[in-house]
Amino acid sequence: MIYTIIYLRTITAERPLPPIIWVFRRTHAYFTYLILGHISGLEEIVEWASWNDSYYQTAYNNPDFGLQNGWYEDPSNWHSFNDFFSRYLVSPSVRPIASPEDDAVVVAPADSVPQGVWQIDGDSRVVGDGVKIKSLTFDSIPSLLGAGSNYSDAFAGGVLTHTFLNVQDYHRFHFPVGGTIREVRSIYQDDAVGGITYWDAEANRYMLNAEDYGWQAVETRGCVIIETADYGLVALLPVGMSQVSSVLFEDQIKPGTVVKKGDMLGYFLFGGSDYVMIFQNGASFEMTAAQNSNGEGYAHRLMGEPYGVMTGNPTAYADSQTTAVWGIAIAVIFMVVLIGAVAVGRSKAV
Repeated sequence: MIYTIIYLRTITAERPLPPIIWVFRRTHAYFTYLILGHISGLEEIVEWASWNDSYYQTAYNNPDFGLQNGWYEDPSNWHSFNDFFSRYLVSPSVRPIASPEDDAVVVAPADSVPQGVWQIDGDSRVVGDGVKIKSLTFDSIPSLLGAGSNYSDAFAGGVLTHTFLNVQDYHRFHFPVGGTIREVRSIYQDDAVGGITYWDAEANRYMLNAEDYGWQAVETRGCVIIETADYGLVALLPVGMSQVSSVLFEDQIKPGTVVKKGDMLGYFLFGGSDYVMIFQNGASFEMTAAQNSNGEGYAHRLMGEPYGVMTGNPTAYADSQTTAVWGIAIAVIFMVVLIGAVAVGRSKAV
């Protein structure tokens, strides 16, 4: 069982101790209720269990969960909410990988809704007002990649895209491209609540102010840097949900491992979820996912379906800098030669 530690900020010293043991025992059940209760119209939790037949029937009867499509493993394997939430596919065939032999094609890394594409400037900052990922807006790529990455500045001039997983979606995430893993890191954050918890004397209980975030209220996320054969580096960041989340990698996800497009990268527990992909300058990533019929936003993608394409040269950003340096060097050499020629001419005239 996963226990959730809640970091508390309070506005008064005269309050009872928070019911931590209650949280430990009942968080699983309460989170199941948060996801399924609003669907079934439940107003209270009758049985404090994180998974039971009633919850299964509620999810099964809602087509958004896709349990009627024959996509998933035997439900008898689900003994807790997390078993259900991180459910396996019954077979890879239910999520075929688009253009598996074409390295230029980027596939959806999860069942999710693409959120768009953002340009990154030469200072490794997202152009414009930044990009909102879960509860915070990021404008710095090094900040998003987290302290200690060897690739903090590798994506200057590149492109960022991210895709959102809803609660009903399949919550295992996969590689959108193939290549060799260069870096694997987990970026743990302090505020599991995603806001400030305070004692409400009138209500006689603790309340969550989710509108007021402290500096530490940044979601836990994973970061994997993969080097593709022809399109440079790609950063992959599965992002957990602000309240409670775990971002877990498969055991074989280690630097040096060679993976194929569509291979499993990891899974979310106890809440998700977003998935960020960052491409280097010159890879020329373009979104190919279909938009909604009304032209607003993108249509839902199943893992493995086409998401985008890379058509460029991933060394273009470095090449442009090198070209600039060589241009300056050639100009200097030309001036030196010209000045020398003038000097020689004058000496001959004398």
